[in-house]
Amino acid sequence: MNRQQFHELQARLAGQRKALFENNTVIQVMMDGGSILSGAKQTYEYFKKEIASRGLQNVVVKMVGSFGAMWADPTVFISKPGSPRVLYGFVDTKRAGELLTRFVLGDDPCANWSLGWVSNDPYHYPDFAWAKAPDEEWRGILPIGRTEWGKLQHRISGRNLGFIDPEDIEDYIAIGGYKSLEKALLDMDPQKVIDEVKASKLRGRGGAGFSVGTKWQSTHDETRMPKYVVVNGHEGEPNVFKDRRLFEGDPHSILEGLLLGCYAAGTGDAYIYVGSEHPLSFKRIGIAVEQARKAGFLGKNILGSSFSCDVKVIIAAGCYISGEASAMLYGIQGLRGMPRVKPPRSYEAGLWAQPTTVNNVESFNNVPEIILRGGAWYAGFGSEKSKGTKLIMLSGPFKRQCLAEVPFGGPISDSINIVGGGSSDPKHPIRAVQTGSVSGGCFPPSMFNIPFDIDAFGKWDCLLGSGSFTAYTDQQCLVDAAYYVLRYNRDESCGKCVPCRIGNEGLTEMLWRIKSGDGKEEDVEKMLQISDLVIEHSICGLGQAAPLPIRNMLKIPEFKAELMEHIINKRCRANVCSMDHADNKKLGFGTGVRANHQYK
Repeated sequence: MNRQQFHELQARLAGQRKALFENNTVIQVMMDGGSILSGAKQTYEYFKKEIASRGLQNVVVKMVGSFGAMWADPTVFISKPGSPRVLYGFVDTKRAGELLTRFVLGDDPCANWSLGWVSNDPYHYPDFAWAKAPDEEWRGILPIGRTEWGKLQHRISGRNLGFIDPEDIEDYIAIGGYKSLEKALLDMDPQKVIDEVKASKLRGRGGAGFSVGTKWQSTHDETRMPKYVVVNGHEGEPNVFKDRRLFEGDPHSILEGLLLGCYAAGTGDAYIYVGSEHPLSFKRIGIAVEQARKAGFLGKNILGSSFSCDVKVIIAAGCYISGEASAMLYGIQGLRGMPRVKPPRSYEAGLWAQPTTVNNVESFNNVPEIILRGGAWYAGFGSEKSKGTKLIMLSGPFKRQCLAEVPFGGPISDSINIVGGGSSDPKHPIRAVQTGSVSGGCFPPSMFNIPFDIDAFGKWDCLLGSGSFTAYTDQQCLVDAAYYVLRYNRDESCGKCVPCRIGNEGLTEMLWRIKSGDGKEEDVEKMLQISDLVIEHSICGLGQAAPLPIRNMLKIPEFKAELMEHIINKRCRANVCSMDHADNKKLGFGTGVRANHQYK
């Protein structure tokens, strides 16, 4: 396929999509790994069956990826000719039947069940900022950009989520997919692509926050061949699900970003690494690769250029540590996934000791828009050192557990109280929010004004990481939460280096004793010393981040007071920890025997 043929294809598919919404009632059911478990598949099948059995004409049921409103799953978009796409929540088969009768066949939009409305075109929103869209209330239903959940959202990486069928390449092309690849291959050389990524100041979205442009430049400058580019899609930690939602909802954008990375590096060899815990992600990115290959976006002389490239999708081992960059590369090679000492960095010696670029899924997903609109455009959003936007995940007792995307720079209270809506129960307000999943500590409400910025969290032993926010109220114990994080990291350690293998075991044992009412005041200093040793001498990010919840708890007065209550007063505020240490000893707990508590 050459450039002219691509333009003709895109124009034809865009016209078909426009005609679909202009001439039909379109029902779009969000189908992702979470919503399917909430009943979305049954809702989808109900709509299909009822429309067929009633012989309804001009009513189309389609599948789309998650829109992010996960607290209300199953969620559904319905649009009629001349109307916007209205988002409905909690659409089980009963509610689906009422929507079919009252709105699809009738004229009642069921405003009380609606979460808001959006256009059928993601590019309708200026710079993807929902609040800036020239939208008005429609029949008592607010546009998403005027709702509490939506007014701060600025979807760039997640721009297509909820808009397209992730298993249909034509849907992606119809809204402008692969235009960035066309521009890069036919109008830019590899260095110009890198220059735009550098100008965007895009930093890695996997947790470390390293400059994407610098990585790409380093691999480009290496002359040894072959070179490789890898998408790290192994997302194994609890409360983190942004990458799998991108795989499940917008796989072709990830693939397009990867192709741009390959072109910039000067290679045609690429890999996509997907966690084995996420079979739907693996399925949909695999479908996308096959569709792109068949359509001519993979293979020889792509879009009539001199650039050729192909991609292999690899399913990962089921362990958290295999998502660490160097461990991942060993996994692709068929070896046990264990980190190695760095340097050399991946761009010097990555896959099979050859130059390799490794970036996170979300990082790649930003690149097509950066190339299309320019690096300066992207750098116009965010804070001084953290540019652009970030996908965030809100879990725990929030009013709205969700996937959202907000610009860097504002206080984290915006994400907690506006996007998340604060606590789900006003009687139990949020008293701490953990960031970075299992790689960081918590902030108390007195610190919710800290800026949402990659570099701002570090001095409090918190990490922005992948962008997870986990809420705690007085119904949860922070000592118990820290114990859970330490236990998780201990169990997921590969055991290669002694500080991580032994140090995290010791910290977990000590916290278990404290939870069991057998803690001692001297434990506080011991935990701090062990934490420092583990952080300083571990060879990878798991060990370097594992003790941060302990350090964070000892650094912030509100949290330290709760720890000391467990040690001195043998009291757990939330009544979560069993503080009767005599009974615990009878049961064998708190004795330093790992088998007694590894699954508690």
